[in-house]
Amino acid sequence: MKSITIDFYGKEADYLLLQDVDDVMEYGTKILQRDACIAAQRMLKTGLQPDQFDHLITHDGPGGIIANAYYKSSMGSGVAAVFEAGIVSDEKIERLLGHVSNGEEVMINKVGGFCFRTPDTKILREGPYDPMEEAAYVINDDTKFINLENDAELEKHTIKYLEKVDPNYSYVCNLRSFSSQQLEDIFRMFKSKGGEAAYLYTTGFDIPQIHDYCRALRRAGVDKIDFEFNSGITDELQDAIDTISEKMEVRVWESKRAPKGP
Repeated sequence: MKSITIDFYGKEADYLLLQDVDDVMEYGTKILQRDACIAAQRMLKTGLQPDQFDHLITHDGPGGIIANAYYKSSMGSGVAAVFEAGIVSDEKIERLLGHVSNGEEVMINKVGGFCFRTPDTKILREGPYDPMEEAAYVINDDTKFINLENDAELEKHTIKYLEKVDPNYSYVCNLRSFSSQQLEDIFRMFKSKGGEAAYLYTTGFDIPQIHDYCRALRRAGVDKIDFEFNSGITDELQDAIDTISEKMEVRVWESKRAPKGP
């Protein structure tokens, strides 16, 4: 899968280029699956009623999925829009596989819409797809804390807490879209800007993921982590915390007993 910039009637336009089955599968696992999860999260977390989900449509990949899911649900598909997000994504993969199997090359824009490369398409620049270009992370100067978030947006609770303890806090969203090496690179950047510790407001359900990002933090030289668990602490989770505590400085609390500061 390539990132390309084409000449679109005298203006530049960015696309992803899918040329074969492997490209489609890479697009599905690295981009479409993530966008479908974000779309579902937006619908689940909003205070809007399902018949108002059209207000969630934005000019990005998840927004495009919400638009299709809302349309299908409102037209009487019999499936709630939040579940349609996965269905429309699967249907899109099937269509794309059909096109590339027929020898067509597909160009996908940032909203998720697609068209076909023709002999007249003028490619100005091309290169391998780099997920870091689309990744949502911010590393500030004079920062101390970095928040790690699986969702596309930070929790209000997280923002409220970090604004008190570190006005220059950094963050990573869509955490699952990063490889361990990419996270390590981001954490090294965080460390170079004064970073000291990670903060997570989390359920703690995905224990393998906890171990993964803790290893990346340690390799980057960040040896402090704060966990605020909002769904209690199971025995399995406590075992993981104990293991991590052997190699990192760990602070743990549950939401009702959150400290005032570091």
